[in-house]
Amino acid sequence: MIFNFFKDKEKINILIKSTVIFYVFSAVLLLIYWISKSSLQVGDNDGYLTNFKIYLVEGFYESNIRGTTVVYYGVLKLFYDILGSVQYAFFTLNFISQFIILSMGVVMILKVKTRKEKIFNLIIVLLFFFRILILESYIKASNDTFMGVFVVLIFYLLIFKITPNKRVKSVPFILLGLFLAICLGIRLPSVLLIPVIAVAIVLWGFKHKITLSVFLKKVSLFIISFIVFTSIIHFPSLKENGSLSFYDKNPKSGYNWSQRNYLGVMNLDKENLKLSSGNIWVTKFEDVSKYILDNGEDSLPVNLYESVIMGPQLYLKLIISNLLYLLQWLIRFSGFLLLLPFIAFVINKKNVLKNIPLILFCTFCLSLLLVLFSCLELRWFLGYEVLIYLAIAFSIKELTIGHMAKLKVVFIISLLVVTLLNIRGVLAII
Repeated sequence: MIFNFFKDKEKINILIKSTVIFYVFSAVLLLIYWISKSSLQVGDNDGYLTNFKIYLVEGFYESNIRGTTVVYYGVLKLFYDILGSVQYAFFTLNFISQFIILSMGVVMILKVKTRKEKIFNLIIVLLFFFRILILESYIKASNDTFMGVFVVLIFYLLIFKITPNKRVKSVPFILLGLFLAICLGIRLPSVLLIPVIAVAIVLWGFKHKITLSVFLKKVSLFIISFIVFTSIIHFPSLKENGSLSFYDKNPKSGYNWSQRNYLGVMNLDKENLKLSSGNIWVTKFEDVSKYILDNGEDSLPVNLYESVIMGPQLYLKLIISNLLYLLQWLIRFSGFLLLLPFIAFVINKKNVLKNIPLILFCTFCLSLLLVLFSCLELRWFLGYEVLIYLAIAFSIKELTIGHMAKLKVVFIISLLVVTLLNIRGVLAII
């Protein structure tokens, strides 16, 4: 009986439209409650707000030498000069950045045509739209959202300008180098973009059988562009220190975050507590100082390599824990839709290279999980999460032929899951 219901095209169309309406209602309700309970006061995340005030006193050159988030503070300074307030400058720049990520993401998703069933595009856009709206990045004095703009621009180039085409002009590769240089001028973790870009360019060469000479020419343009723009952005630090300029969050005591994270994870493991960022942050740098004083200078690792060598079991536990948390997050905001790209792969293995967003997202996740000796933070996915929704949209092309009814069932179930989680979120806030 249930099977016959889902075979009825008219009934299933009514059901999926009703589910969309129900989802939108729950998402709007969650958004309203979320905003009503949040403060418009910008918080001093990781000391960015305090550090920017120092930047205003020292200026670009001296701050660059000392170490700073070069591009972010440079653009932030422009907003400060116009608005005359540090708070308003952070709020406005991050708000605009969030709006750009939202707009670019919607444009990119809509560029992926899903044949006659436009309802799928609509659902994917809505899921992405509400996910980005509830980020509240505009009240956080951090540069994640600003960098997310250039991450999205990089993915736009890779997915729509480079990988689909056999003949690619020089401009996209030059822009690719520029945007990567800007990202590296904002945050050091942007180096995780390098394997993602490398995989995309290799896939482009493999997919279109690009000759070695053409491939090397385009890659050279990208590398030269990246080096030139990086040298310009970090020029003062390169001249005076011989290194790039980055905002150092480590305290002046000489201890670093690798030591603090390792001690925090070790304490949680000993006490059988949940591995989460909040629990790890309970361990302070004062605890690091005391532990080293009691156990010696070599009792805690000072980098990732030493952390893995000293605690391989902890490292493995973190990878598994972070992976499960990532899967939980994906289900929270997209239901079971991320299964569709993998189902499409099983159905038609020949077209696996067509879903570039899925490959790039998996590359980024793998890179992040491997270099992380701490707990995953979702803010690190700002700009990257558009790949999730693009991967779903790309997979629908493969699944609409002969699997339409089943596809609609997956969308209905996924929307219901996210809707119920939205309602739970509203009840938790009230």
